[in-house]
Amino acid sequence: MKPVWDSDFVHINVSLASTDPREQLTNYPQTQYEIDKELTRQDASDGQDIPSTVGVHYDSITVPLVIMLDLPEEAQGSQTTIITGDNKATRVPEPPIGSGTLIQGRVLRHLASKPVTNHNRISLVLSYATGVEGELDNCVTTSVKPSVLPKNEFNKFYRDWAEYKLTNLENHLKKIREGVVDDYNNGTGFHQEEFVEKCQNIERYVYDIYKEMECLGYSPYPPPLFSTSYNEL
Repeated sequence: MKPVWDSDFVHINVSLASTDPREQLTNYPQTQYEIDKELTRQDASDGQDIPSTVGVHYDSITVPLVIMLDLPEEAQGSQTTIITGDNKATRVPEPPIGSGTLIQGRVLRHLASKPVTNHNRISLVLSYATGVEGELDNCVTTSVKPSVLPKNEFNKFYRDWAEYKLTNLENHLKKIREGVVDDYNNGTGFHQEEFVEKCQNIERYVYDIYKEMECLGYSPYPPPLFSTSYNEL
């Protein structure tokens, strides 16, 4: 794996405990029975109604690494929650503070649930993509483009994005060109079907670089894909 473009390599998810005594009484369960009841209710759902720092989504990055910075031992709930193939919410045990969890964010729908109890949950997220030289990445801009994530300044974000994607494309084209030449020099011939498939993959990759850009329109966020069950894909 290797880090993605600078603008989105690091971000922090923050859910803070309330200091308002009235909120503490009215918005949070007060007994273990009430805590268990609320967790059971949440876990019986498809995740859409679970309070979260980030709701049900696919990541725009291939593989995020979630490192826990602050989560008291007595906190309950608050796990990264995966939506499984039967569209049920399954909680992933949180790592100890300072440890991390890797998520296949472009494959699995998931969310960062808030604690059911009144506690902080603060995590650092590092973003990675394929590190295989000459291979194309599958990163998109759905949840990180400036119109959705205001922290990303327009000019800086798209400078980073264009450099990252076009550098990967450049390396991929070089690998294909060298492969065609090597096949000829080694006497194995030209593999037409394989070459066409690679060109089609490049065509899709180039389209994905720009298809979500704001100048082409403002698609609603979150997109319908985030709430679409796996068996409907």
